[in-house]
Amino acid sequence: MFWRCAVATTRTSHWNADWQSRAICTLPRASSFQARAVHAACWGRGGSDTSAAYLAARLQACALEIWTDVPGIFSADPRVVPEARLLKRLSYSEAQELASMGARVLHPPSIQPARRHGIPIYIKDTNRPEEPGTHIGARTEHDEARVKGVVSRAGVTLISMENPAMWQQAGIDLDRLDQLLGNIIAGHDVDLWLEPGRYLVAESGVLLSRVTQLKTKGKHHYLGVSTGMNSLIRPALYGAYHDIVNLSRLDEAANQHYRVVGPICESGDVLGESRFLPTSTEGDIILIANTGAYGRVMSSSYNRRAPAEEYILE
Repeated sequence: MFWRCAVATTRTSHWNADWQSRAICTLPRASSFQARAVHAACWGRGGSDTSAAYLAARLQACALEIWTDVPGIFSADPRVVPEARLLKRLSYSEAQELASMGARVLHPPSIQPARRHGIPIYIKDTNRPEEPGTHIGARTEHDEARVKGVVSRAGVTLISMENPAMWQQAGIDLDRLDQLLGNIIAGHDVDLWLEPGRYLVAESGVLLSRVTQLKTKGKHHYLGVSTGMNSLIRPALYGAYHDIVNLSRLDEAANQHYRVVGPICESGDVLGESRFLPTSTEGDIILIANTGAYGRVMSSSYNRRAPAEEYILE
């Protein structure tokens, strides 16, 4: 396995005249940096992609190729998911996220030097050089897919804590939790990660929308609202449940089951299935609860529709 750095240089006197103002340095993977100003230097084995990235940055390379034994970065581990597809183009941030979470094609620290100096990275297959590989470079948020790949980690234990006393209670006692977990892991060499976002902020956010249309098809009643999965993707993406309330009819008894849908022409633009609500009319204000965690941060302008505006109330 080796690297290639395409180096832009004006010092052509030190290079073969046929190369003119562009030179290709082909170097074996290495971990040490001892070489004189000669045309080629062999640095040995056992290095990392990070070494190549820093070298490319130092040489002001216009590209960095990392040749390895796989065609590039895939949407999932092909050994686990045979249908995984080759990702031909990734942004620096997408590649950083995939590498950090378990994709082993590229070392996570190698991306920052290239990103800082605007150097595109190409992952190529040594055994199949004709394959397109993966190109990593700068892209805007509008160009990036919302779901690009899936990674997995082995040896991770997930502990889900639930108690009837927690029902509709805001937050948890973090001091007490710290004490209990400390007692559990005492004497064990483990890393403990706590993701408290849902417990701390989920109930602090709501999504407000207005009823825009109502229709009945067979036995199903549809309640259309002015925003959809572009503002709250969780129900469409993985079936998350959010309480839905008609604020305009809080004093009225629920008497109708509705399928609450957004305005996007997609069968998946559903915010709630079979929600028991009062008979609603166009113009009613609908509240969708528990959107403080992952609501705004996962929103998008999909289908050229702006997501709901965000307001912070103190």
